[in-house]
Amino acid sequence: MIIMNLEIDNLYNFEDFKINFSYPRKIKDSTIEYEHLINRPNFRFKRLNILMGANASGKTTFGKAMMSIFNFIGKLNVKGLVSKAKDISKDISFKIDLVLGNNTLYVIECKISPKNEIITYLEVKSSKVGLKDSYKSTLKKLEMRYHHVGEKSIEDISEAFKDLKGYMGWYFTFAEINEDTTVEAEKFDFKILNAILKTFDPSIKEVKESLDSPEDTYYIEFLDGKKVMVQKGEVANKHLLSRGTYEGLKIAEIFNSMKGAPRPYYIDEKLSFVQTELELDILSTMIGFLPVNSQLFFTTHNADVLELNIPLHSFTFFKKEQKVEVVYPTEIMKKNDRSLFRAVKNDIFKTLPNTDLIYEISEIHEELNDRLNEFEETISKNFKKWNDLLKGLDSNDLKDLDLNYKDEHKLKKYFINARLVNVKRKTEILKIVEEKSAGIHEDLNYLESICELNKTTKEVERLLNKTLSELEEDDLYEL
Repeated sequence: MIIMNLEIDNLYNFEDFKINFSYPRKIKDSTIEYEHLINRPNFRFKRLNILMGANASGKTTFGKAMMSIFNFIGKLNVKGLVSKAKDISKDISFKIDLVLGNNTLYVIECKISPKNEIITYLEVKSSKVGLKDSYKSTLKKLEMRYHHVGEKSIEDISEAFKDLKGYMGWYFTFAEINEDTTVEAEKFDFKILNAILKTFDPSIKEVKESLDSPEDTYYIEFLDGKKVMVQKGEVANKHLLSRGTYEGLKIAEIFNSMKGAPRPYYIDEKLSFVQTELELDILSTMIGFLPVNSQLFFTTHNADVLELNIPLHSFTFFKKEQKVEVVYPTEIMKKNDRSLFRAVKNDIFKTLPNTDLIYEISEIHEELNDRLNEFEETISKNFKKWNDLLKGLDSNDLKDLDLNYKDEHKLKKYFINARLVNVKRKTEILKIVEEKSAGIHEDLNYLESICELNKTTKEVERLLNKTLSELEEDDLYEL
């Protein structure tokens, strides 16, 4: 099964989205072989599709959307589509051009109401691909196989896809969810399994089949004698495996499945936990393993992939501004001698993430630190002011105050705590402190004038009690 073109609307975050996997001209001495239907060299398709772009640009959700469409056509699973509608008041729609193993091009256009899971429009066209036909010429020969306008259930339209089911197959694996596949369980090739897992984890001694356990069970034996059992893809004692080694198991399963019938493979960031060199080596090996009349979709953030010796049309870049769009470098870079790596680094395709806000955070942090330093200086001045004032008073006047408030200690403790306040409150704290600081300064001046006028000890004590009590309750505990 080969995907030539896909259009999606109102599914996941896609609006009026289009992507194409054909290419117009044969490339001389291409490093990717068989980028055409077998015995039909003019019917060209992108056999390798490296999908790149910033985070949240749509690479993973594109794979999920495509998987949901396959499940709808191949398994009549409508819930997987309607549950992912962006707007439930609007129809989900898709149009897909795909070639099946009978050398037939199918064009399926469908609209589904998410509210009641009803198909409101369905059209299926097809055409045999002749020995000299191209994708473009085959589209001109399409004939109607099924057409319906109006509400129908999924059971009512099952006949539209009955001729397709025997030829459909796919393999999807995502970083955060389990695989979705129509691949029949293949008997493991333990040469492949040993080679990949030992590459991922040098502490593995051997991977071998379990002869006294159920089918599809094998053991991973480590150099220290420990063993991990894997049964039908499920791993016991997962804690013994690193994340990279666990993903290595999934990569081994992909290689194992590539021994089967042709199908599309969607590998979503499965190698983000390994070294760059290992990712490039595995990708290159996958390309060699890929069956004819198959496609590999490979998402990555590894910029070193851009320097692989593969055709420029193998790359597609995703970007999201108002909506998800794709950029084909072949439409922008017209000369073969230009570096794709430099083009991406220079953001020619406008796909790099905007990092301005990251730098703004750094500037805000520096500004807050500067203001906290100013606050520290203000508090230090207040310490000195209080000390000078208190030294000028009789010890009997301050005895009770010293026991009750320990003002200098509390102020220092307050300042230390202020340093630890959550960043979200810093600006608010500084504003309050600045307002209170002016009032404290006025109170100090007032107390000094009282001392100079020789007010009675009782009056001084009363005023000091009042001032320090206000400082304790209003300034410290409130903050």
